[in-house]
Amino acid sequence: MASTTRASVSAQLTRQPGAASSRFTWTFVVLCVWLMAGAYLDSWHHHNLTRPETNFLTPYHFLLYSGMTAIGTYLAINVVRNYRRYGTWTDLLPDGYGVSLLGTVLFGIGGAIDFLWHARFGIELSVAALFSPPHLFLMLTGGLIVSGPLRAAMRRGGNRATWPAIISGALTLSMLTFFLQFDQPLIDRWAAGVAPDPRGPMWMEEELGMIGLILYAAMVAGLLVMLLRRFELPIGSVTVILTINALLVSPVANHTELVLAALLGGVAGDTLLYLLRPSPGRPNAFHTFMFTAPAALTAAYLLVLAATTGVWWAPTIWTGAIPVTGMVGWLVSFMALPGAAAAARIAQTTVR
Repeated sequence: MASTTRASVSAQLTRQPGAASSRFTWTFVVLCVWLMAGAYLDSWHHHNLTRPETNFLTPYHFLLYSGMTAIGTYLAINVVRNYRRYGTWTDLLPDGYGVSLLGTVLFGIGGAIDFLWHARFGIELSVAALFSPPHLFLMLTGGLIVSGPLRAAMRRGGNRATWPAIISGALTLSMLTFFLQFDQPLIDRWAAGVAPDPRGPMWMEEELGMIGLILYAAMVAGLLVMLLRRFELPIGSVTVILTINALLVSPVANHTELVLAALLGGVAGDTLLYLLRPSPGRPNAFHTFMFTAPAALTAAYLLVLAATTGVWWAPTIWTGAIPVTGMVGWLVSFMALPGAAAAARIAQTTVR
């Protein structure tokens, strides 16, 4: 009996962290929200500058980098604690979070590079700020960080997505939309108003508006396809994802009314999720959902614009925008869930 007890205690001491606890996961999610809020607040600051900024040490940068520091500190504390507990350098963090730790270290390095870059070239404005190499590096490493709970959930067993994984997916989407702010429908409302924007010719505003809607639909569809291929999503998932993203993106240009568009599009998406029950085992429902969900989001966006500012686009354009964005989602769905002939070819190639 005593030897059995000693063996049990020994097994517990050598056990590795494995799956993250609920407390660890939710704490990490909250810290990631802090990081992303800092990033988008800094973006709001840059978007509303009237002259070039000369000081790198701003309250907005402080919020961003303090969020990264909090995440790095939290992960480091867990690394030290697990090493002391288990006495090994393997699996120092719950499964899936090692990449987030790497992203935190690289983010810190990227922040130092960004400081030196600004000291040499100044602080960028507009599109230049998005395509600056240090900023691209920070966005990449930020994506590695905030996708931790989603990555962990995808590596665990179980078919139903957890809410931390869904929120992590929303933050990962928000990292992508951060990069594509140069043509984001929640920031640049090219269709809004009773007349074209005086900033450019009508054809340019029509093209930029359509391209922005298509890019946004592709990003939303990509995340939904990835989630649906791996998980059964609880009702409310689409609303949470789109609303979190809109709460971060739309204030950048002070268009907070568009949170309503995300909310309406999310409710429509969740209604479709309930009715169609899309899954890899139901391919027709899967492809149908991936067409109708982005189309519903675009329809909700145009509806909110029509109710607030008006839509100056001709009916031939805005009515076409709805099925076009739906087709984007439909095409993306076939990349994740190919047809029978393509699946057979994939299986045949795997056997070879």
